[in-house]
Amino acid sequence: MSGIMDYKEYVAGFTQNNFWHVSKTELVDSILSKYSKDAAKILNVGCGVGNDLNILKKHGEVTVVDINKNALSIIKDKQVRKRFGDICSLPFPDKSFDMVVSFDVFEHIKDDKTAVAECKRVLKPKGILVFTVPAFPQLYSTYDTFLGHERRYTKKMIRGLLRNMHVKMLGYWNFLLFCPFVTERLIKRKMPHSPHKLPHFMNSILRAIMKTENLFIRAGIKMPIGLTIYGIAQKA
Repeated sequence: MSGIMDYKEYVAGFTQNNFWHVSKTELVDSILSKYSKDAAKILNVGCGVGNDLNILKKHGEVTVVDINKNALSIIKDKQVRKRFGDICSLPFPDKSFDMVVSFDVFEHIKDDKTAVAECKRVLKPKGILVFTVPAFPQLYSTYDTFLGHERRYTKKMIRGLLRNMHVKMLGYWNFLLFCPFVTERLIKRKMPHSPHKLPHFMNSILRAIMKTENLFIRAGIKMPIGLTIYGIAQKA
C-alpha cells in the first residue's frame, strides 16, 4: 500500500523534505484539526513508511497497518502500534476506531469497494474516514503504473464508493501546480517513469507554492481542480 510517502518512493531515495510529502502532511493536519477529538483511536491504513505519524499522534492514539512488511519495518516509533494486514480484511474487531485515515491507498486496491467497507466496519458509530486519492482518470500514466495504481478517481466515483456513508467534505488539492504537472504528465504519459529528486532551490519554490494553497484550504477556500481529491466521510 502507500501512505503519504510510498515505499517505492522511499527506496528511490525520496525524503520527508520533498515538497509534495511535506505539503500533503500539512494538508492532513489541517483537515484533522477540524474533525479529530481528544484521545481518539486512529487507524492508519496503508501507512507506507509512516512519515505522517508525528501529525497523526497530535490527534490521538495511532495504530498502523500495512501489507508491506518492509515498509512496516522502517517505522521505529514505539508510540504507535503496528499490525501486518490487508485493507480488504482488516485484523481488527468491528467498531474499534474513532477515525480511519487512508492516504493514497484506495487507488492501489483492485476491490476498492471491499476496502472502503472494511474501513467502515472497524469505525465506531459516527466515526470518520479521512482519505486522499489521485484525481482524474485521464491523467493515468506510467507514473501511476510505477506506483502500482489501479486507477485515478473523479468526485463522482468517490461518491459512489462512499454511498453507504455520509460525505462531509470533498475537495481538490494541488491546484496551483495543476497546469505544469498535467503538462509534464501528458508529455511523458507513455515514457518509462524514472523517479528523480528535485534540486533544493526548486523543491523550496514548490514548497512555498503549496504552503500558500494549504493556507487557502485551511481558511475554507475550496480549489476548483487539482491532482488529488481529499475527503471525509462519516459512518451513520
